[in-house]
Amino acid sequence: MLKPLLPKKLKETDSSFSTVQELKEVLHVAIDKGEIKNVALTGPFGFGKSSILLTLRDNCTEFEYLPISLATLQAHEGIAENGEKEPINEEQEEQLNRKIEYSILQQLIYREDCPLFFNLSICCLL
Repeated sequence: MLKPLLPKKLKETDSSFSTVQELKEVLHVAIDKGEIKNVALTGPFGFGKSSILLTLRDNCTEFEYLPISLATLQAHEGIAENGEKEPINEEQEEQLNRKIEYSILQQLIYREDCPLFFNLSICCLL
């Protein structure tokens, strides 16, 4: 039987719930020290990243969340015509970084209210 890989709120009995608890503790320590302001959660497809974040958002309302989603990208490798991985050059890496930045900005802009978007448009046109 196939199961969809959709995010779900984890229960305390789920094996992945311990990750939520550990992440909450680490975030509190990092924020208390004032060293970390942004956190990224990475992992392979189907690992449970979205479920962990969904549960963390529901259980830890003291944090502010701004979810940004990026496709899995290998910054230092390309795929050759024969399917083998090969190193990418500096220009290709710069193009990849621009795509990542564009994706982040696009998601930030489309989440905001129209007045902010309008102000950004004016700034970009000037």
